[in-house]
Amino acid sequence: MSKATKRNSGSLAPSSCFERKTMSGSLYEILEIPRKATKSQIEKAFRKRSKEHHPDRGGDREDFEKIAEAYRVLSDPELRKRYDKDGTIDKRIAENAEAEVLSVLLDAFNKAVMFCMANNQDVGETDLIEMMRNALRQGEQVMSKEIQGQLGAQKTFEKTLKRWKGVKGENHFEAAARQMIENFDNNIKSQEHELDKIRKALEKIKGVTYDHLKRDATVARKSPYAYGRPDLSGIFGGSLGGGWTEP
Repeated sequence: MSKATKRNSGSLAPSSCFERKTMSGSLYEILEIPRKATKSQIEKAFRKRSKEHHPDRGGDREDFEKIAEAYRVLSDPELRKRYDKDGTIDKRIAENAEAEVLSVLLDAFNKAVMFCMANNQDVGETDLIEMMRNALRQGEQVMSKEIQGQLGAQKTFEKTLKRWKGVKGENHFEAAARQMIENFDNNIKSQEHELDKIRKALEKIKGVTYDHLKRDATVARKSPYAYGRPDLSGIFGGSLGGGWTEP
């Protein structure tokens, strides 16, 4: 690809290894910021754009992932420097993301097998992939609910800003509200990252089957977890707990 192709209207195109995402415009254009944007401007733009395109608010997941990727690159001084130089995105980002998704799946698999062992449940007669899939969906639902709660709380604190009258000196109430807003923002970013891993893990095992023997009709009706329902949410981080719940 020539430099002329990379530099379109003064912007650098992303690396060819990310062309499958069909990103429109440069990372700066995705966040709607100038190329000389400061760290605080990048943070502010990311919060605004991610809220506008958040999947839990009706946004498109692909657009949301583009915004998250743009933020990951431009908020990292080294990655941003390389991107500004030749328009490439460090391949390690994709490799690390893939490793994180694989870790989620392997943890889910290990927990499912250990559960069967603890309950004398034959792994040859249990649909392990369906057990994993349902546990991941459970984690997705819980994490989505937590994010919604954090977004609601953040919005509530935002409503308290610029409403104080007659305060002498520093407005400690507003300062406290801004600190809480920042704390919620950091928590939401972390939870969104975990939720993204869960969803990508589900996508990775889409269409995958596990060959298992059919048991008698009574047990089969309770398959794939005759002795309990897996709760693997603890492997996703955040405040979620792990373990297993009764069916």
